[in-house]
Amino acid sequence: MKSSLEPKRLSGVVFVGVFLFLLVAAIFGTQRFLDYEERRDLMNWQITLGVMADQASNRVDSWIREQFSSLGDLAENGSLQLYTANVQQREHPADASVEPAELSYLRNLLRVSADRSGFVGREGAGSQIPANVAFVAENSLAVLGVKREIITGTPGISVPDEEMRSVMAQVLENGSAALVDIRLNQNRKPVIGFVVPVSSLQLGGDTAKPVGLLLGIKDAATHLYPLIAPSPGALKTAKAFLVRREGGYVVNLSPLPDGTLPFDRRMGLDTHGTAAVAAAKAPGTFGKAHDETGQECLFTSREIAGTSWILVQTVLVDEALSESRLHKRSLQTGLTLLCLLGLVVLAASWFYGSSLRARALSRELLVKNREIGTQAELLGAITGHVTDLLLLLDSDFRCVLANHSAGQLLGLPPEDMEGKGLPGLFGPANAKSLLDLSREGLTSGVSLERELLLTFEERERRFHATIVPFAFGDSGRGSVLLGLHDLTELIDAHLARERLRRQIVTALMRAIDLHDPHSANHSANTAVIAMAVGRAMGLDDKTLATIETASNLCNLGKLSIPREILMKTELLSEAEREIIHQEVRYAEEILAGIEFDGPVIETILGKYEALDESGPRGLKADAIILTARVLAAANAFVAMVSPRAYRNSLDPETAARELVNRADVVYDRHVVAALFHVVENDIEWEAWRTGGKLVSRTGRA
Repeated sequence: MKSSLEPKRLSGVVFVGVFLFLLVAAIFGTQRFLDYEERRDLMNWQITLGVMADQASNRVDSWIREQFSSLGDLAENGSLQLYTANVQQREHPADASVEPAELSYLRNLLRVSADRSGFVGREGAGSQIPANVAFVAENSLAVLGVKREIITGTPGISVPDEEMRSVMAQVLENGSAALVDIRLNQNRKPVIGFVVPVSSLQLGGDTAKPVGLLLGIKDAATHLYPLIAPSPGALKTAKAFLVRREGGYVVNLSPLPDGTLPFDRRMGLDTHGTAAVAAAKAPGTFGKAHDETGQECLFTSREIAGTSWILVQTVLVDEALSESRLHKRSLQTGLTLLCLLGLVVLAASWFYGSSLRARALSRELLVKNREIGTQAELLGAITGHVTDLLLLLDSDFRCVLANHSAGQLLGLPPEDMEGKGLPGLFGPANAKSLLDLSREGLTSGVSLERELLLTFEERERRFHATIVPFAFGDSGRGSVLLGLHDLTELIDAHLARERLRRQIVTALMRAIDLHDPHSANHSANTAVIAMAVGRAMGLDDKTLATIETASNLCNLGKLSIPREILMKTELLSEAEREIIHQEVRYAEEILAGIEFDGPVIETILGKYEALDESGPRGLKADAIILTARVLAAANAFVAMVSPRAYRNSLDPETAARELVNRADVVYDRHVVAALFHVVENDIEWEAWRTGGKLVSRTGRA
């Protein structure tokens, strides 16, 4: 007896060891998966915050250029140039009460220009200030002489201090406009100044030196700070503010989210763990730190060109990673339940082993113990901490035992479900698919798995169904164990992540269009053509998804190309063309850390490749993947039918014929044939002519 039991004991030890090994592996694998998901979420947020920061910095940069452009147009006014010079050359009149006509004209011109360009606020616009009341306006415009004295200006203009006079001296010296950095005026209000030289109108004389200056002052709180505020509908905790480095400190130039006023907070560069200091020390980086209130946040930053400002974009970690942390807690809870279930299985196995040892005492006791052991094992599995629905069905497919989860789903106590058939428990519509699967499992004698759609409370839900046939009890009659695992929440979570991915792609496309207005809607139009070509070629859904994502992101590399090159209307230099050719490499660098379901990056890299090996990488024809061939033809076609800064557009028929002429040399003949069909039969060209956007009839359907 002893020798017969020892192998069973050894098998039990092996089983326990394997279980413990699998448990440890599950814990380790789950933790690795959670770490991976958090890294992926952080990469997605790096892209999202980067797009938000780029949009805000572009708005600020455009606003600064608009101010200089407005003052520059005024400085080129011939009358202003002439009268500015004349007023300075005129001797002081004997009667000081008589104002020169030139001075009156300059004052009126400045007031009109200030009203038009926003250099006058409520305190000075159209209002008369008593002579005995002194005030300093937050918005003002003045013309100054070469000695940096105010000739005339709008009401409330203040006398320039030493810092302003230093900037003016530089403008008079080099003849270039300059910015007076954000500062607090006499009213303790943040203002920003713009200094533009006024050139001489004399012909044939010395025009190298300016004859005067235009000084424009604007209220930063009214004009600048709203530009960096998050757009409506953005994240609840998304914030943006401006800082700059002053010696060994970081100073806030705009109000902080906690209500701190501009210039009221100075932090040393050796302060650790704060987003403002980290952003100022390394502009452009992305990381995790604490905001001004001590809350943990994600941040990125951008330098504002031509200034000492650094824009800091933040979002609280609690909002950004809430979904990821909820998923993490769910997985940890599931792992805990799995451990509890394992303990139940171990206890049941030990109990079953005890019943085997008891068989040696008596055959009668062996039979009874076997029945008790089998029932105890089933009872433990059904009534344990299992969230799946479990039903034990007899040969007539009536319920013998049910667990608590089954009762919750069906709205019945488990004891009331005994003896009921599947139609009575699930309803006729749901029971049909369950009965068919149960009969198939009982007849075949093998375990089966299916995905089923069942309807509960007028909501369709997807389940993973498992049928395990076995003999129940001493009678040996056939029975089946039915298990249902609800996949609905998992599928909903997947759809939510897919929506987030599409939103990120859309945000990147908007950033591309803002960076290169001459190519606005190019990515979206390329995607319409490429998808229509793919459908015409009968490509599968996975390949079409790769083509769509690659088309939407194919111009992402333009974000790394200077805007002045993209906007240039003259012929590009050799160096500039080389920069343009690096567009797909820039896109590869941006997307390198993102995992796609298909060869999206390889497709983008093949956008400019040609069958005759004349592309940037010189790939042979058989090395260019099909999705890249489709993208190359679609991108070229959209580029030809779209106007550019340096040329007019081609009509669709001419562009299509151009591709046909280059088939088998540059483009794939099969792709070009499908594109020709799409151009003639699928695209609504009326929508293109009126709105600049391509629409596919098959895609819309």
